[in-house]
Amino acid sequence: MNDAGASCHAVKDEKGNWRVRISQESALRSALIRLVVVPLVHHDSKLVTLQRKGIKILRAIFDELIGHGHELLPWDYQEKFLDTEESHERARICCDFIAAMTEDYALRFYQRLFESERGLLTDFF
Repeated sequence: MNDAGASCHAVKDEKGNWRVRISQESALRSALIRLVVVPLVHHDSKLVTLQRKGIKILRAIFDELIGHGHELLPWDYQEKFLDTEESHERARICCDFIAAMTEDYALRFYQRLFESERGLLTDFF
């Protein structure tokens, strides 16, 4: 395998913009890897299942926040949510809150909303 520096370099185009040039050999290797990796990894049923689950969880959280953000969002987001009546602004606030979530926090938030069986005080932490 060639050194990456030998097969890839930056050049300026006729307008003075920087472009990355890749050797034909590297481009062919990249295309071959994509032909193998995409079907085997990205379209793997286990990965697709997890992706679908994640989409379901995030959509459910979003739908609840849009309808009840004045109650469910943390105080700082609640203030922003209540300060506007524009639906697209409220959607943006909910999206910003969701975007700041870690995977673990999103799962715990979802469970508190939809799956908490006992409703213990420790569910809040």
